[in-house]
Parts: sequence; C-alpha cells; structure tokens
Amino acid sequence: MSETLPIVLIPGLLASARLYALQIPKLWLSGPVMVADHTRDDSMGAIARRILGAAPPRFALAGHSMGGYISFEIVRQAAVRVVKLALLDTSARPDTPEAIQARRAQMALAATGRLDEVADSQFERLVAEARRALATALGAAAAPLNPAYTEPEYSFYLTDIAPRLFLVPASRSAAAKWPAMSPMAADST
Repeated sequence: MSETLPIVLIPGLLASARLYALQIPKLWLSGPVMVADHTRDDSMGAIARRILGAAPPRFALAGHSMGGYISFEIVRQAAVRVVKLALLDTSARPDTPEAIQARRAQMALAATGRLDEVADSQFERLVAEARRALATALGAAAAPLNPAYTEPEYSFYLTDIAPRLFLVPASRSAAAKWPAMSPMAADST
C-alpha cells in the first residue's frame, strides 16, 4: 500500500473551510486533510509561517484565489515540504497598484466593522448579475461550465457533481442541453 499524503487546503480571501466541504470527504481517501486558517495574520509571510507551523512535515498543497498567493509564499519558505501543488483561480503575477489600493480600502472597511460591505463588493465583482440573483434566491453559488465541453464531458460533470439544478442558456449548444435532459441527469436529483 502506498504512503498517504496529507493535504493542506487554503481558501480564498472571503472563504472558509466551507469552500471545500464537498471535496474533503473524497480527499480524505488519499490522506488526512487540513484546511488552513489564513485569518489571523496581516502579511503573506506571517500567514505562511503559521500554516507551516501547523502543517505536517510533507504535504500536498492547494490554494484557491488568495490561498494561491499564500501557497506561493509557502513554497518560497519551505519548498522541500510541498510534494504537490494545485493553484485554483489564482495568479502568479503581483497585484497591480489599483488592486493593492482596492485591497487596502477593503481592509480599512473590515477594520472598522464593515466586512459585510467588503463581501458585498466582492460578490458584485465576481458574479454576473443573473447568476447573482439565482445564487441569492437558491442560497448557493453558480458558475458557468466551459462552452467548449463535449457531450461526454458534460455528462461526466453532471454525473460527478449530481446537481439539484442545472441551467442551460437557450444559446448553449446541444452538447450541453442533451446531458441536462437525459434520464441520468433526472435520476441524480
């Protein structure tokens, strides 16, 4: 039997362990899972040091959004400990001056007890109007699938996540519509 590899997950800026709730049970099949706390320090270096202090000696690392920035810092500080690295919806480029200014404005709002405004501003920026309305009504998040997916890829995706709701725009190709209407999709509800 092969050695299990612990997994360290780092959520994005306004996310928590809930971000990985659906993945954690499957990931545990490969080894222990830790969701890092990135909320207690005020610099990437300090956040990375705290995570490294709590992490196992060797681990797989996955960072989402700001968690990806933290992952880069972890690799910079202790590359020998990171056996595998997954970067999800993040960037390897430094923030632009505008992004730094916007982040500092958000930090100032949060420091004065107005974190709800920060969350609202991010929601507006990250989710299209129609998806935002749907996500709010359903109490869920919505994301587009790649329009280049083939019918088998859509079928695999639907089987894998077993969504309770799958919206297909009228303009979307038949490759997306057929799996959504198939008995397999209907049975997964």
